[in-house]
Amino acid sequence: MSETFADAIYAIVNVKMQVAMIALALTGLAAVFIKSATDSTGYALLFIPALAFGCLVGVYGCKMAGIVVSSSKDTNIIATAGFGMVVAFILMLVLVRIAGIVRDITRPIELDGRIQESD
Repeated sequence: MSETFADAIYAIVNVKMQVAMIALALTGLAAVFIKSATDSTGYALLFIPALAFGCLVGVYGCKMAGIVVSSSKDTNIIATAGFGMVVAFILMLVLVRIAGIVRDITRPIELDGRIQESD
């Protein structure tokens, strides 16, 4: 089954309402947890699109790979969406960490070896 990248994106974005509602609910819960853990609304807002897309990619990817967690269709959708969201969360954490490292590298260093705080 040879699909182009555009076909895959189309299949990921055009999902059934049930899958979209599960992705929305999981993403909303994750955003609340991120907000309470970091006390940062910015992080929660930054992560929402990536987590939602991760849910949809998880469902699509597991369906294309033939990965079945349960014989129940609903349970399978929830499990694969959760898996996709966890992978997206890990990727976002890595990207945020890399952005922080790059930001620290580009800051000038004071004479006593400390990094200058940005104004």
